[in-house]
Amino acid sequence: MRFPCKKPSEGLHEMTLLDGEMIIDNVPNSGLKRRYLAYDLMALDSVSQTKVRWCVE
Repeated sequence: MRFPCKKPSEGLHEMTLLDGEMIIDNVPNSGLKRRYLAYDLMALDSVSQTKVRWCVE
């Protein structure tokens, strides 16, 4: 899988780890489509993200 950076000139993120699962979605007028449903970002560009808080409680 490829994960683009915000700016196209920056290319792609490397050494990125997501936790999730592959699902099969039924898309109207298109049939079945495989998708990756990501739950957690574990690492981004070789930097651990496991201690980063992404939401405000």
